[in-house]
Amino acid sequence: MLHAMTRSGLVATRAASGGYLHSPDAPIAASADPITTAELVYEGADREDYHSTMDVDMYERWVSKQLIPALMALYPGKRIVLVIDGAGYHRAGPKEFAVRKHKTKRDYIDYLERLNVIDPPHTPTLTVVRAGALHSIPIAHVNANAPVGPYVAELALMVRAYKRALPPVHVSRASELFDAWSAAEGRTAANDRHAVLYTPPGGMEEQPIEKLWAKTKNAVAAQYYQRRSITETRQQLMTAFDACDATFCDKLIEHAQKEMNGMIRFQPLLKGTIGALEYDIAKSDADVVQYVNQFMLHPPPKRHRKQADDSGESSSSSASDDPPAAASRSQSLVATLPPAPAATLPPLPPLATSLSQLGVARSSHTADTSAAERSR
Repeated sequence: MLHAMTRSGLVATRAASGGYLHSPDAPIAASADPITTAELVYEGADREDYHSTMDVDMYERWVSKQLIPALMALYPGKRIVLVIDGAGYHRAGPKEFAVRKHKTKRDYIDYLERLNVIDPPHTPTLTVVRAGALHSIPIAHVNANAPVGPYVAELALMVRAYKRALPPVHVSRASELFDAWSAAEGRTAANDRHAVLYTPPGGMEEQPIEKLWAKTKNAVAAQYYQRRSITETRQQLMTAFDACDATFCDKLIEHAQKEMNGMIRFQPLLKGTIGALEYDIAKSDADVVQYVNQFMLHPPPKRHRKQADDSGESSSSSASDDPPAAASRSQSLVATLPPAPAATLPPLPPLATSLSQLGVARSSHTADTSAAERSR
């Protein structure tokens, strides 16, 4: 089950009956025609684990064949900022980067270029860690063979560092689709392009869509009776969706923003409130550069479970690993990292100001400036 919402209600055009346009009861086929509803509800093949019914390919089809067409129909001419959580299929990298287990030097350079970390002439040098120390490489030598240019392992570590330092700014299949949409509409300015932002881990109270799931699922659960059919269950869910009008969705977003405003008071780089947010870009630039360099100088242990790590590679634990102990060692290591030498810190590339460029100074939930979507 997937859907998206704005202050104006769910992301779906209205049907002749007055309710929202509902999706077919089937997965999205590769050859399916676009429809103007973000609703996707179908019976999964695995009744024990619903997570197995959704993968990155299905999510990509949902973005391209349902979400974007629905947004285009509902908000013509508007800039769209899609705000989503960090589920694995939400954050999956571009196909050409993800499909190969062993990445090439070109793969990592392309990825860093997408993040604007490699961005001539704004970034005259690229700083890597070599032989345990920071080492600057002229940007003109980035594509050269090592040791004149960077080694593959050096670039892989840099990708890990930037993805840790700037989690909301991430190159994914969804962001590529939004970039293509922006290009098709001739949107070239950074603050005018459609964009995808990822929320930090956890924080259920700051996720309006979670409250919507609770309301609709509880409504369906309250009508349960023995031997209820899938068809009846689906119809009850559609009725629950139709009840999620603009007033209800606006209240959910207001609640989330209230929670976030409370969090802003404890963030040293932020001042103000959602909708009138001030962001200390200069301090953030210095902090991100220092974090990236410290990360590369003292990389923390990789995660001890089988999954894609920050560079897109697969990692798994060994029988002798103790994950809690490893996490403790990692925290201790990060807490004791020495500051990177100030003289060797290069200027931060335009990437660190991306949050400002994406319109953080304005609320991403404000309907008259952008339609901020929340999806799961």
